[in-house]
Amino acid sequence: MKRIFKNATIVTMNTQNDIIFGGQIETQDNQIVYVGEPREAQGEIIDCDGNIVMPGFVDTHCHLAMTLFRGYGENTNFKNWWTDYMRPLENKLQEDDCYYGATLGIMELIKNGVTTVADFYLHPEQTAKAVVDTGIRASIGIGAITGNEVLSEEYLNKELQNISISNLIKPILYAHSLYSCDEGQFAELNKYASTHGLIKSTHVSETLSEVGTITNKYGVTPIGLLEKYGFLDTPCILAHCVHCDQDDVDIMKNYNITVSTNIPITKLAQGEKEKVLNLEENMNKNRGKHRAQYDVPAFLGKKISKTPSSKRRSVRPSVAVRLPCFSIPPVDKGPALVID
Repeated sequence: MKRIFKNATIVTMNTQNDIIFGGQIETQDNQIVYVGEPREAQGEIIDCDGNIVMPGFVDTHCHLAMTLFRGYGENTNFKNWWTDYMRPLENKLQEDDCYYGATLGIMELIKNGVTTVADFYLHPEQTAKAVVDTGIRASIGIGAITGNEVLSEEYLNKELQNISISNLIKPILYAHSLYSCDEGQFAELNKYASTHGLIKSTHVSETLSEVGTITNKYGVTPIGLLEKYGFLDTPCILAHCVHCDQDDVDIMKNYNITVSTNIPITKLAQGEKEKVLNLEENMNKNRGKHRAQYDVPAFLGKKISKTPSSKRRSVRPSVAVRLPCFSIPPVDKGPALVID
């Protein structure tokens, strides 16, 4: 079916950041086939009445089903939050819990204009079902989700098959973190990524404790250890990267890396904004673009920037200040967002 969206204020987000007033968009089935000035066309007419039409937002790192845990373990340090609160609950999660949690999370994303999400969590096949039932686009992580998986070609093939139930879904190979996964798991993911041309992702440099532990144990920063493991050799999305020094930036700019970061607003007030701008200046712009996400509401009332917040594992509107230059490589051209 062909649809013609007329009288739209089109925010193109192209390289010139053109805005077309009174513009027209035409779609054929699930493809956008025309964006531009009004012209004659046959199909179902939809009058946008001057409303803004723009590309949907992209959440580049999420754990959808953890919406169920929002606010639990608030105001504790990260280690306690992770080991004493989250892990015990995750051990009790059933498949249906992950389906309904992911569905709730997706509903919140759609409500806030997010049309594509990269999600990494337990029972990824349940997330895939939620994606199909809601119609959002998603890149879903498979691999070492907890760090307890025994990875192999056969195991990853099965996981890939389990989530490949719609053309709205693309896979991402996932290692939870350097502190929960071993070198062998990273090696298996590296091999599988090279063989199948898939992107990888992991948490890294999220806390000062992580950076200190890794550096003391291995003699290199977490970013340096990922380089040593060969994880950076093929395209990847690195989540957080809150505590990176100039040496880390110098490493990352030599690879095809996308950074999905969440530097707290309180840290930005202390001068950390320069770190984001430095990443923007030095990353490999011809390959992986990056985006900075500022979760201001979750930090209101917080006095210590190192205090974990429920924002860590809750779905949020993904305020993306550099979204116009970012796209998740495995996702096809996404849907448009109409703002009234």
